[in-house]
Amino acid sequence: MIPTGPGEIRLDHRSSAADNVVWVHLDNFDIDGVDLKAEHRNALDRWFRHNMVESGGLIIPVDRIWVFLRGYASRTGGVEHNIDLSRQRVSNVRAYLSSYVSDSHITGMEHVGESWSRREIEEDSQYRSVEVIMRTVNHPPAPTTPTFIYDRFRMRAKPVGPDVVGAIADEIDLPGGLGSTVLMIQIENRSTHERRDFLFVSLQVTAGLSAPISSSTEPTDDRLISESSEYGDWVNFRTRSNHHVAFSEFVGSAAFGGMVSVQIGGYSPGESLGMGENYFQFNSDRLHNVDNYVSILPRTIVLPMPPTFGLGFSLISMSAFGRLMFWP
Repeated sequence: MIPTGPGEIRLDHRSSAADNVVWVHLDNFDIDGVDLKAEHRNALDRWFRHNMVESGGLIIPVDRIWVFLRGYASRTGGVEHNIDLSRQRVSNVRAYLSSYVSDSHITGMEHVGESWSRREIEEDSQYRSVEVIMRTVNHPPAPTTPTFIYDRFRMRAKPVGPDVVGAIADEIDLPGGLGSTVLMIQIENRSTHERRDFLFVSLQVTAGLSAPISSSTEPTDDRLISESSEYGDWVNFRTRSNHHVAFSEFVGSAAFGGMVSVQIGGYSPGESLGMGENYFQFNSDRLHNVDNYVSILPRTIVLPMPPTFGLGFSLISMSAFGRLMFWP
């Protein structure tokens, strides 16, 4: 166990006094720790003490409160280990509440481990947590598990030549100059068949791409890539959320990387010396956040590249300092 300081109390924005609901998160459990901290206990005492009455010289709870609990864990450690951590954290909160609420009025106990942890920081205090939902009503609350919506997308990519990027560099306001990887990415909603073009720029030298095969047909607009410059194959992915995900939510930070490879001359995927696969991740805060329950499946997408010609290299790494933006 690694101490992480005082417990943190986070009031959920879905709390509503009108509906007699208190929705709170007991955050910042110790790393690998399952015991409630003083701040957690004080908060529970404050919210549940009013449920006690004196009867025959005894202080007893009144069955007018219904409670739902859900335990979380951060992404450090194995999946089964984190499931067990979240289970123990919920159990300890339930044990503490037993003096305030009867067992029959604790209507649910979930332990989701790290499965809802979508932040890039592996040790996020908001996921070393137990969620407590308290309702003061005369009937059990409705289930709180969100209904997820799955949207189907596909994407493909191709390298962008430096001449094209240079023509629009001022317009897209690239911070700190160009990185080593510049891609044009198309994303299509497979249900609506809508399609948008994106520009991805890596801001850290972690992967190199050779230039696309040159075309005999010159583009009429120097901001456009020739249609003869090929994309890699389409690859499918999907989103899971409590709403239909819009194209604008993909915009933001992203990561790209690959296995070690060296290319001299022509290259087709799978033929280059030591060539592995290219990987892409959406890291936008608009996607990976607690409020919207948005996640990308799979988290890391294998992204094929088109045939290229020239001198290229890539390293085993993922660039965490990339930007994905709409194509101007």
